Amino acid sequence: MAYRNDGRPTDLIVDPEDLLAAQRRSTRKKLLGVGIGAVVLAAAGATAAVVVARRGRAEVQTAWNRASTCLVGGVAEVPHTRIRNLQLTAMSVPPDKRTTPGVDPWPGRCAGKMHAVAEAVKSNGASPALASAAEKLAKAIALEANVSADLGPLADELFRAAAAEKLVAAPAGDVPAPPAAAAPMTLATLPKEARLFGGPLALTSVFRGPFSDGAIRFVVDDKDFAKGPLVCELADASHAIACEKIPAPAAALSPALRLWGTTSPKAKPFVFAGERGKSGIFRSDTGARVVDKLEYGAYGATALEDGSLGYLVWNETPPSTHFVRVAPDGARKDSLVVGRKESGNPYHSSSIFWSYVAYKSVAKDTHGIRLVVRDIDPAGTLGAPIDVGRIDEVGQIEGGEKEEPHLSGCRSGDTTVIRAKGWRNTFLTFLVSGRWTAPVEAPGLGGELQCRPGEAIVSRVWGGPVGSAFKGGVDMRRCTASGCDDRSVVVHKVLAENKDILPREAKDVRAVDVDGKVLLLWSAGDRGGLRMRLAPPQELASAPDEVVFDDHVKGGLVRDESTMVGFELRPTAHGALLLLGTTEGVFAWVVDVAGKRVPATTSL
Repeated sequence: MAYRNDGRPTDLIVDPEDLLAAQRRSTRKKLLGVGIGAVVLAAAGATAAVVVARRGRAEVQTAWNRASTCLVGGVAEVPHTRIRNLQLTAMSVPPDKRTTPGVDPWPGRCAGKMHAVAEAVKSNGASPALASAAEKLAKAIALEANVSADLGPLADELFRAAAAEKLVAAPAGDVPAPPAAAAPMTLATLPKEARLFGGPLALTSVFRGPFSDGAIRFVVDDKDFAKGPLVCELADASHAIACEKIPAPAAALSPALRLWGTTSPKAKPFVFAGERGKSGIFRSDTGARVVDKLEYGAYGATALEDGSLGYLVWNETPPSTHFVRVAPDGARKDSLVVGRKESGNPYHSSSIFWSYVAYKSVAKDTHGIRLVVRDIDPAGTLGAPIDVGRIDEVGQIEGGEKEEPHLSGCRSGDTTVIRAKGWRNTFLTFLVSGRWTAPVEAPGLGGELQCRPGEAIVSRVWGGPVGSAFKGGVDMRRCTASGCDDRSVVVHKVLAENKDILPREAKDVRAVDVDGKVLLLWSAGDRGGLRMRLAPPQELASAPDEVVFDDHVKGGLVRDESTMVGFELRPTAHGALLLLGTTEGVFAWVVDVAGKRVPATTSL
């Protein structure tokens, strides 16, 4: 073959057809190389993308571990109430210490770590829902009210979003864990055995006897209480409340049955219908009427050891106070105690304590107001008057249904104490080893009177609301025959002016002496639960809080409305009885000297 070059024909060394074929083969090889190169590059890019994704996932996981460790301790799942229980602990930190330089309190310290979760999620293209939930919770826990606000729903939302991303929390070793969570009882976890009578009952239907002797006696009387009316007793050192139904005809006067006066250990108490028996006095065991209507009621009363009833009554002619003994067989004996001119109004000047009649005397041949005691022998005969000593103040008449008795008493072992109300102070006399001591002065009026062998303790809550918090304290006077010492505490100072746990008013505070320590029980703030401290008075401010009951949890959720209706704290010989009134009934515990609570069971 030839082709033209410079116009002259020339022979070809390589056949053009072969050259074309070679060119085609070369093109195919180049294309194949390009394809292989593209595949290699694509594979390298995919590998790099996986590496980047894994790094992003690890970044999100690390941020999540740190945030969840800070917030709840790195647990995988968070019940709604766990945040609440952590908050209950955090509330005990005074507000000024939550903002102290160098102090990073929970949960505020977790806000930055929550923001870090949101940033890690955003920068790595993860779930917008997770980023949003982390931001919402971060903002909430950065606020001043972070220990009292309900953070549960926001925490639940965050953990649901994390679970959707298959993030499983693990503890981060370089992040401080939250404080130890409180472990309060809630309506759902209250022990069934502590529920009085196992059913609905209002705390306002439980009426305690006015004077203590180690045992605690009370009447349960409510027209809507199917098992009542009942008379109950918690014996000294017992955890069992023994109750008996009050039969007819006494039961017919329910819901107006109350205890009044004192009861000897071997006797059954009497129940009084109306105010101090104005509508009659009845035996609690048989329901039998012992005394018909009393126009003025009984000024004092006692169940004597042989089952006799002794009571003080007004006599019109001549004006005087009389002691009446009604034997178990119904026989009556009437004895003059004191005339009106010598003692004044019997409601404010006389009473009975076990086997002793006590009254204030202003006889002409004596100096000032004298406290006089007369023994009652087993036959109901009164002994000669014993002048115990001078009372330096006239009794202040405050009026109203809740005015304390002007004469009150308690007993423990062989020690009996009678307290007389003055104008600003009270006066206590002791029966020790068969002899009455001269009255000693205890500052203040009112308060819970409790006895120990050789001593008496008067605990009185004082103060009231100032703004939204309680300002006041507990006066606790420990008295012997030689005088009283002051063991008082100022509650708002003990609680470091912390409004999150301060009670709101005086009715939200209870305190009794337990083996020389102050047992303080209070309803804390708006959402702080029912709390308790037990310590010597001088150590009470540094003692830890125990959150006994969380009244804002119901059905596993935190709620604004409280499930607590009220509470009472009554001293026993070796501790105290705690009664908790809730929307689902009354629950009872015996508290020992170490603060341990044991459910008080009821038997009927």
